[in-house]
Amino acid sequence: MPDEIDEYILDARKFIIQGKGFEDDGKTKDASDAYLQACLILQKALKEISQNDQRRKPITNVLSEYTDKIEKLRGCFISSKILNETVEINEDDTGYSFSKIFGRCIDDNITAVRIEDPYIKSKSQTINFTAFCEFLVKSAKNLKMISLKTSTSNCNDMLQNLKGSLNEKNIVLEINFGDFHDRLIRFNNGWEVDLGRGLDIYKYSPPGAIGFTDFSFRKCKKCRIRIFKISK
Repeated sequence: MPDEIDEYILDARKFIIQGKGFEDDGKTKDASDAYLQACLILQKALKEISQNDQRRKPITNVLSEYTDKIEKLRGCFISSKILNETVEINEDDTGYSFSKIFGRCIDDNITAVRIEDPYIKSKSQTINFTAFCEFLVKSAKNLKMISLKTSTSNCNDMLQNLKGSLNEKNIVLEINFGDFHDRLIRFNNGWEVDLGRGLDIYKYSPPGAIGFTDFSFRKCKKCRIRIFKISK
């Protein structure tokens, strides 16, 4: 007898079929939106399914496939990038919280954010990424998906804990590993940020020190950040 997981799978399949129809008609944004709904449903299924359920692996594979497809379709929307601002951060500068750097990029239209950063490896780098996700959750009220592309992590347990925590807020965290060099963050409301150092712009602040939890107090590493507006 079909259970709730089967119903999730059927609902997701309907959105996938709908998305394929939009793709065939050349409606890439509508297709992307339909696939996103399918991914959100599959994420709910993974949240409720047991670890030894044989349906877990196929659901995970489909979720990964259509997360990648969403990113490829969004690439079709971009016709040009216009440089909005270049931020030059000097060695030991302070005051550069995530809110100050990325605040202009955030609005209620954001449903997905793509982070490409090969250096989410160490504990401190993973903490930076977690803090960035906290900023997104707090600031982007309609956020549904965070997609991270990085190289092999030494802190996979921390990333999996973050994934589970975001899942409780109905936000999908999709993590893909690969070899690459570019560092950027793309918001699906039309902003893109090129990061010379990725998210690893802060110097270490020990537990108990000012700046450990409030990044606006942390000293920065010298870097350049370029903020683009995407026209479609």
